[in-house]
Amino acid sequence: MVNSIMKDTLMKTRVLFAALALIFISSSVSTSLASDVDKLINVEIDRVIKGDYVKGRQNLFSILEKYRLSNYGHWVVYNGIGISFQKEKKYQEAITYYTKAIEADPRQAKGYNNRGFCHRKLKQYREAIADHEKALKLAPNKAFMWDQYAIALYSAGEKDKARQAFEKALALDQDRPKTYGFLSYYWKKEGDMKKAKYYEDLYQQKKKAKK
Repeated sequence: MVNSIMKDTLMKTRVLFAALALIFISSSVSTSLASDVDKLINVEIDRVIKGDYVKGRQNLFSILEKYRLSNYGHWVVYNGIGISFQKEKKYQEAITYYTKAIEADPRQAKGYNNRGFCHRKLKQYREAIADHEKALKLAPNKAFMWDQYAIALYSAGEKDKARQAFEKALALDQDRPKTYGFLSYYWKKEGDMKKAKYYEDLYQQKKKAKK
């Protein structure tokens, strides 16, 4: 009787360990696969950034078809496809995929920022401003996003708000040449050549320092 109970217990223990081993192996394979897919995605995003827009985009579409991705994975791929269209100045197509990226993971500020850029290029200023405001709620300390918001405001004729946004960008990053360049342009258009020159000189200084 005792031997029978011991054998039964031993058998159950072996089954339990076998099940745990299978779970561990399955988890390891899944993690490894996810890591490999991440590498594939990064390769294609890099391809797009380097200028091979069509091939990079095609390969990103293939990844969507072949693999099950997390919400963030979908965001990365859709955002990459959006970038490929944006680089080709196909702004409406880019907006379509930036929207898909936002739907996949609405916590990513860059999706709104990128879509706002494309809206501005299409002279859809209200939509651009709304997207940049959403981006800044998620990432209020990103100087380049304040720059993009300021440009959208300026394009919409909201000059005072644009200047304030540029100044906010400078407060966050005093070594960013582009912001000085934008402010030089702003004051030149406003007819204040003294301030325009002041910011132009700073722009040149910061640009040299970046090299």
